[in-house]
Amino acid sequence: MEYINNFVITLVATMIFMTAVEIISPDNSMKKYIKFVLGLILISVMINPIVKFFTGGEQELVNTIKSYESMFYEGTTSENEDSISKSQIESFKNNLNSNCDSLLKEEFSDKDFKSNVECEIDLENMTYSIESLEVGVKDGGIKLVDSIKIDINEESEQAVSNDGTVENEEEIKNYLSEVFKIPTDKIKLYSMGK
Repeated sequence: MEYINNFVITLVATMIFMTAVEIISPDNSMKKYIKFVLGLILISVMINPIVKFFTGGEQELVNTIKSYESMFYEGTTSENEDSISKSQIESFKNNLNSNCDSLLKEEFSDKDFKSNVECEIDLENMTYSIESLEVGVKDGGIKLVDSIKIDINEESEQAVSNDGTVENEEEIKNYLSEVFKIPTDKIKLYSMGK
C-alpha cells in the first residue's frame, strides 16, 4: 500500500510542477519544446514503477503480500486451522456428492439420485481416495397404474414390486466405476421409493 501511495504522491507532485512550468513559460516558439520535455518527465515518472517492478520490485511485492498474509494468520490457532480444514473437507465432500448426482442425472435423466461419498482427503497434496459410494435411486418419471387392488388380508402388489432393488443397477454401477475410477464393489445402490 505504501508503494502505491508513494507513486500517487510523486505523480501528483509532477503534474503540479508541470502545470506551474507551463503557466510561467513564455508564449513563443520555446513553449512547444518545454511541453515536450515536460511530457518526457511525466512518461518517466509513470514508467518508473514498472521498471522498478521488473528489476526487483517483484520480490518487494511478494514480501508485502507475505507480510499481510502473516498478519492475517497471526491470530489463528491450531484449533482454528483444524476447523478450517474440517470445513474444507466437508465442503469437498458436499461438492463431490452434488457432482455425482449431476453426472448421474445427465446420464440417467428418468431417475433422481442422492449420493453419499465416503472418502479420505489429503488437503496438502490435493488428493482423495473414495472408500465407498452409496447412491439412492428414485424413479423420477410418472408411471401408469395398471390396476389397483384393495385387500387387507393379502400383501399388495406395490409392496411386492418395491423390494428395494434398483432398475439398471449394473449399468449405473459401471458408469460410476468408470467416472470415479473405483471398483464396482465399493458402490452400493438402494431404492428411495417412488
